[in-house]
Amino acid sequence: MKNLLRMKPGETASFKYIVDLEREAGELFGYPLPKLPQGDEIQGGQKKIFVDFPPILGALFREVLQAVYPVAIGEQEDELKTVESIDRLKEMLIKIQMQAVMQERRSGLYNLFYLSLAKVFSGIVHEFISSGGRKPYHKYLLHSKLSVLLSGIHQETLKKVEEHAPKSVAFRFGPAFNASLIRSILEDQLPLVTTEQEEINIQDILGVDNARFKITLNSFKEIFGILSSRIRNGIERNETLWLKKIQELSGCPESIRQKTASDLLKSADLVRYLLMDYDEVGRKILSSKNIKKEEFSHSELNSAYLDFMQALKRNEIVQILKRNVEILSEKQASLAEDLYNAGSLYRYHVNGRIVNEARNVTTVFLDLRGFTKKSEEAISAGELTNELYAIFDPLTSIVNELHGKIDKFTGDGMMVTFGVETRSKEDPLNALRMAVRIQETLRSLRKSGKTQFQMGISIHTGVAFVADFIAGEDRVDNTVIGRNVNIAGRLSSAGDMDRFLRKKKDFDDMVESLGRSLTSQEEKETFFNTLQSKKSMEKTVSGVSVDAEGNLYNLGIVLSRQMIQAIAQIVDLQSGEDGDVGYLYYFDPVLSRQISLYYVGDAKFKGVDSAFPISAVLL
Repeated sequence: MKNLLRMKPGETASFKYIVDLEREAGELFGYPLPKLPQGDEIQGGQKKIFVDFPPILGALFREVLQAVYPVAIGEQEDELKTVESIDRLKEMLIKIQMQAVMQERRSGLYNLFYLSLAKVFSGIVHEFISSGGRKPYHKYLLHSKLSVLLSGIHQETLKKVEEHAPKSVAFRFGPAFNASLIRSILEDQLPLVTTEQEEINIQDILGVDNARFKITLNSFKEIFGILSSRIRNGIERNETLWLKKIQELSGCPESIRQKTASDLLKSADLVRYLLMDYDEVGRKILSSKNIKKEEFSHSELNSAYLDFMQALKRNEIVQILKRNVEILSEKQASLAEDLYNAGSLYRYHVNGRIVNEARNVTTVFLDLRGFTKKSEEAISAGELTNELYAIFDPLTSIVNELHGKIDKFTGDGMMVTFGVETRSKEDPLNALRMAVRIQETLRSLRKSGKTQFQMGISIHTGVAFVADFIAGEDRVDNTVIGRNVNIAGRLSSAGDMDRFLRKKKDFDDMVESLGRSLTSQEEKETFFNTLQSKKSMEKTVSGVSVDAEGNLYNLGIVLSRQMIQAIAQIVDLQSGEDGDVGYLYYFDPVLSRQISLYYVGDAKFKGVDSAFPISAVLL
C-alpha cells in the first residue's frame, strides 16, 4: 500500500483533508499498512495495477441498485430478500472471493479485490445517481443497504473457506494481516459510493438522515466555526506559547499566520487539542442553541466530529489508491490477455488463476571470483565476512536504485531479479545498468585496496515462474524458478580465466614457432590464412571469453542472446566496427555513456545439447 501512496512533488498540495500522507496513512489504517500488490511501473514512474472482472458483474450490480434504491430512499418497504439479482450477485462475489482467499499468499490479493470492487461499484453508483433525476445525496442513503450486503458476503466467504479448509484463512493471510482497508471500504460509506474524481460535498453527506455519521450538518458547521474562531482569536491576541503549540500540532513548516483556519483544521492532532480547551471551545460548543437540540454530551460531540473527520481522511487515501487501479473493459480483451500473460493483470473471475505466476523475468547472477580459494587461506571467517560486507553493502544500494529485487545471497554472490513484484518495460535495461554500475563500483573498491576480488555477472531474460513460499508467521520468501533461471545460473559459472589466458598464449606461441619454421613466404601466408579460417574466434572483451571447446570465462558482464533481443526492443541498437570485429551499441541516458555489446562466442554446458551465443559488455 505504501508503494502506491508515493506522490510526486507538488501533488500533495491537492489534498483536501490530508496533511502528511505517509504519517496519517499509518495512523488511520495502522501498521503494517494493508498489503497490496506492487503494481507495474508506467510512464513517469507512476504505479498502476490492472484488474479484470467478469463483464456480467457490472450488469448485476446495476440491477441490484434498481432494487435497493426505492427502499434506501424510503419509497418502498424493506423487502429485498427475494430479489433475484441480489442472490446472483451474492453467489458470484462469494465464488470470486473464495478464489482470492485460496490463492492469497500474503501478497495483497484479497485487499486488492475490495479496492477494485469499490472502484467499480462507486463508478456505477455515480452513473446511476446522475441519471433519472435522482438527488446527489441519495448515494449516501444507498450505502447502508450496500454495506450490509457486502459485509454479509465478506463474512460468508471466510466462513465457507474455513469449512472447506480449516485454519487456511489465518495461514494464508498471516498474523500481520491488516483488514482496515476492507473495513474502510465497507463501513466508511464514502469509498463505496463516491469516485476518485468526485468533489466531496459535506452538505450532501450530513444534510440527510445519514445512519453512518452521528454528527449532523448543523453541529459540524457550528463546531468548525468555533474552532476557526479560536484560531483567529489566538493569532490576533498573539498568544505566543499557544501559537507555538498550534504550529507544532498543525505540521506546517511555515508560519501559521500564512495559513487559513480551514488549512490548519486538517490536522486531527490540532483539532483534538482545541476540543480539549473547555474555556475557549468546549463551553461555546455546549452553549450553542443548534447543538443543544442534539442532546449530545461534550465527549460524544467531540468523538462524532473526529469520526467524521477521520472518515474524510481515510476516504481521500482510498481514492488515491483507487487512482492506481485500472479496471479493464470488455473492449480491452486483447490488452487483458497480453497483460495476463505478462503477469500484470489481476483477473478476479469465478474460476482460474487470479494472476499468472509465469511471466517474463530478467535474472542476474553475480559471483565473486577467487572467494573459495581465499577462504581456504589463513584468514578468519570474521575478516572474510567483513570484506564481503565492504563489497555487497554498496552493491545493494545500486540494486535498489535501479528497481531490482535481491532474490537471495549465495555466500560469495547474489541473485537479483527484475519484473517479479513490479514490472517495467525497462527491466532488461535496468538489469544491464545495474551490472555496469556494479562492475564500476567493484573496480573502485579494488583501486582503493578494500578488496582484491573480481566479479562475473550474467544476465538472461525469459519466462520464469514466480513462487511465494510462506516461511514463517511474518515471512514470505519470493523467488523465481524454471529453465530460464537455470540458464542465467549456468552463464554465471566460469572457467579459470588465468588458465585460459596461459593456454591461449602457449597456443599462439606454438603457432608462431610453426610459422617461422616454414621456408617460403608463400607457405607462411597460406599457413596463417588457413589457421585463421579454421580457428574458432577466441577474443576477450572486458574479461569475458569463450574458448574453442565452448568453455565460458567471465570476469565481466555476460549477456544471453535473449537479452540482446530484449534490449533491441527497447532501444535502437546501432552497428559498429572495432578493427575486423563488429559490435552493437547505444547511448544510455541513465548511465550517461555508450554501451557497447560484443559477441564473443557460443558457450556449451554439460547436459545441454544447444550452444548459447554469448555477448559481453565493453567496460
